[in-house]
Order: sequence, then C-alpha cells, then structure tokens
Amino acid sequence: MTSSTNKGETEAVSIKQADVERALESHRFERTNQTDRAVEYRSRSNRQYLYFRTNIGLADYFRLVIHPSLDVTKLLAIRGVLESPRSNLQHGDHMREFPKRLNKGKKAVHFGKPLNIDAVSTIPAFAAIFHTL
Repeated sequence: MTSSTNKGETEAVSIKQADVERALESHRFERTNQTDRAVEYRSRSNRQYLYFRTNIGLADYFRLVIHPSLDVTKLLAIRGVLESPRSNLQHGDHMREFPKRLNKGKKAVHFGKPLNIDAVSTIPAFAAIFHTL
C-alpha cells in the first residue's frame, strides 16, 4: 500500500488560482476588480471587501487580505486559517477599498490584515463567518 492511500494520510494538493476564485464566487463573494497582484471581492451579505493575493502562496496556500478594522479571532478559529507569519499587515496600492498608512516609503499606501489559508475546501467555513463580521 502506498503512503498516499493509507487511511488517515493526506496528499498535498496544489492550489490553483481559478479554484480559489470559483469557490469565493460560489460562496456569496462578488468580484469587483482585478489587478496583476490581486482580485478584489465584496461580500454580498455585509458589503465588506477582501483581496485574494494572486502572487503570494499559490500552490501551497492562498492569501486573503481583510480590512484592518475587522476582528480576525473567529476566522483564526477555523482549521487551516492562519495569520501571516511574516507580518500582521499587508500593504499594496491595489487594495483600494482599504485605508492608507505610511509604511516604508514617503507616501501612504493601502493596507489590510493578511490571512493564509491552506485549502480551497476551507472557503465555505471562512465565508460563513466573514459574511457576519
């Protein structure tokens, strides 16, 4: 018996951008904008925005960035949702619906809270909580 077929073991699954986008859109997120680094989504329930960072993590995990004022406690309670180990803030001009602050440069830039998610199958639980924030 190979290790990939032993009961209780899991195989690493490569996460694809299209799979993440399809899952978000099928769980009440509306695509509102896209750049070369991120896809902007808005919750159809609470109108809050999040950004799917397409240039970070794939194929091992994917990153969603949420508004910095949102409490991440309930989201972090979901198995497979983790805070970014590098920083508790993500900066980028493409996150146009988020506030700005001075980071390393001379001009203020948009920022949010980054969350790393280890599987597309986590999106239904993530969405259920995010839509109530």
